[in-house]
Amino acid sequence: MKLFNQLTKVLAISLLCIAITGCHQDPIAEPIERSENVNAFQLDQVRVQELAKQYLSENPVLKNSARSAYGTYLFFVGFPGFPDEPTFAMASQNGHTIEMLGGGAFNAHPKEILFGDGTFVHRDENDVEVFAGTWTAEDLLSFQDYGPSPIGATPPDWRAGYANIRVNLVEPGLDAILRVYCLLPGVQAAHNAPASTPEGSVINVQGGLNFNKIVELFPGIPFGGPTLFVSLD
Repeated sequence: MKLFNQLTKVLAISLLCIAITGCHQDPIAEPIERSENVNAFQLDQVRVQELAKQYLSENPVLKNSARSAYGTYLFFVGFPGFPDEPTFAMASQNGHTIEMLGGGAFNAHPKEILFGDGTFVHRDENDVEVFAGTWTAEDLLSFQDYGPSPIGATPPDWRAGYANIRVNLVEPGLDAILRVYCLLPGVQAAHNAPASTPEGSVINVQGGLNFNKIVELFPGIPFGGPTLFVSLD
């Protein structure tokens, strides 16, 4: 508990210093141009199917009575497993990074979070851990479904798209806006998604750092870690 309290104070002081020095809140995301004709990732269908089954079995709220007639979705920010595959974003003003891992479910209309949580790790420009904690999804602010892969490369219930989700970083008690981007093979070529759309997530901590840049895990490819939306309809 003492260590937890110390870490909480460290992050709070760090974020306060950022706010005092005039942290500029850039737009929530700065998508990096995507190289043409490049598949940035290969999704593990077995892992996703296992995660979806786990979510459905562990969350009674996903029974039909809680679902929307206009679309209920699972969302994944990174893929947990062995090993975990989080998403990575960078704060353009100082080079700090954040790793996000977790997921949940939401109704697209009316916009409603059914559940959602995960973990995060904040590191400085030297890759030294500043703080590690948990987050919970609070509100779905917007969602755009880009549809399934038009070339049939993935199951039809897998959807590309993006979502803006208000989350709470539980231990420091700070709100943030998490934006999740998901691409599937063929959606950009079919003009279902903007050509500059990345794969990954960014997060703007209210009163703190704006991790607004997708970290390129592979040079020249805006892939900051796996994400996915799965339609339950």
